[in-house]
Amino acid sequence: MAKGECPKCGMKFEGKDEAEVKKKMKEHAEKHHS
Repeated sequence: MAKGECPKCGMKFEGKDEAEVKKKMKEHAEKHHS
């Protein structure tokens, strides 16, 4: 399991690997912080 956190709002993300976490964070940022 990999974990990440949105630098803009601190929302936490989890995924099976680093790439999945990065993808989730990118999609989140496009939706919420663009």
